[in-house]
Amino acid sequence: MHQLLNYIRSTSLKNRIFFGLSIFCPIAFISKYIFSDNPALIFCTAILAIIPLAAFSTEATESVAQYCGNFFGGFLNSGLGNIAELVFTIVALRRGLINVVKASILGAVTSNVCVGVGLALFFGGLRFKEQTFGEKLAGINAASLTCLTIVILCPSALKISLGSHVMSTTIMRRFSYVSAIILFVLGIVNIIFAWKTHSYLYTADIKRKTITKRRNQAALSMMALDQTPSPLNTPPAPTNNKLTKIYLLIKDISTLILTTILIVCLCQFIVDSLEGAIEKLHISSSFTAAIILPLVSSIIEFVTCISCALKNKIELTIAVTQNSTSQILCFIAPITLAASNLIFYTKSNGEANILLDFDFKSFDLISTIFSVAICNSVLNGNSNWMQGIQLLLAYGTIATGFFYMPF
Repeated sequence: MHQLLNYIRSTSLKNRIFFGLSIFCPIAFISKYIFSDNPALIFCTAILAIIPLAAFSTEATESVAQYCGNFFGGFLNSGLGNIAELVFTIVALRRGLINVVKASILGAVTSNVCVGVGLALFFGGLRFKEQTFGEKLAGINAASLTCLTIVILCPSALKISLGSHVMSTTIMRRFSYVSAIILFVLGIVNIIFAWKTHSYLYTADIKRKTITKRRNQAALSMMALDQTPSPLNTPPAPTNNKLTKIYLLIKDISTLILTTILIVCLCQFIVDSLEGAIEKLHISSSFTAAIILPLVSSIIEFVTCISCALKNKIELTIAVTQNSTSQILCFIAPITLAASNLIFYTKSNGEANILLDFDFKSFDLISTIFSVAICNSVLNGNSNWMQGIQLLLAYGTIATGFFYMPF
């Protein structure tokens, strides 16, 4: 206990704030099981408890990325973060909230490409005048994201063009199954591309920084040749203990798993108390599903993006956002579609349940297309704070539209 207090005193102000907010984690559990008749209290404490857990997960993600590369670190962080999104969708399916599930899927995509990237570019641009990253990799990610967006939105586009009187529910459902299979195949293809055949594209920045660091060290060594050797300025011998690296890697992955489990529990608390909080705040279900739930479930990605951008690790930021968006489209959406056929629920009015499909509302479709388009136009190899502001303001406009939706 004494060592923990000394560590808190010696750490930065940001970490002190996170340690202070961590007290809300036990408070959220106490509120859930003791003050269960107060949904607003449960909702607020659960959201505050997620923030420090997301920060702890961020530090572990950066450590994992140092050993395994930016793509794997971003893939692990976004994958664990999307578990919360999967919990939201499954719970909503069990309650028969089909429209909420549809809005949350596209809302998660919009929040990742606009808020995640926008926050990273804005805060990174405030510290660094301009940040650069691989233009080739940015083009590959933009093409992949555009392809995934086309696949998931194509059934809705076909229904809009033909009309609901021509395209029946059965045809829409079958087209949705085909789109889900294609999305899943594209997800597997992306993993093979990034991990196997073209992994060098995702590790090029690490190698470049390593070469630059070695050149700087060589220059310093040449300058030190003219000086008298001294034990004080002799650099320590490098250590390459594989057991130590394995231990640190296991510790970081364990931290990620533990924080993710707690975040999933807190997300469950949020979902359970959400309906009572909505009644008091008078917010529509569309705004809740498309804006509030994706923002809460993506806190891990947002904190990671800001932290990495402030450390000039813009490549890891892009990896987190792109991986999170791809996992939602390639895995969360198909899994949710398949789960709707396995989960049976009973409506309050006794009507038959409705299976999930990719028949999205017009505003959901348009907002997703616009958000992906502006994100792809921004990620062109270099970034600044102005581009971050543009993404955030675009998302603010989309959020305003969902706020004024009456249902």
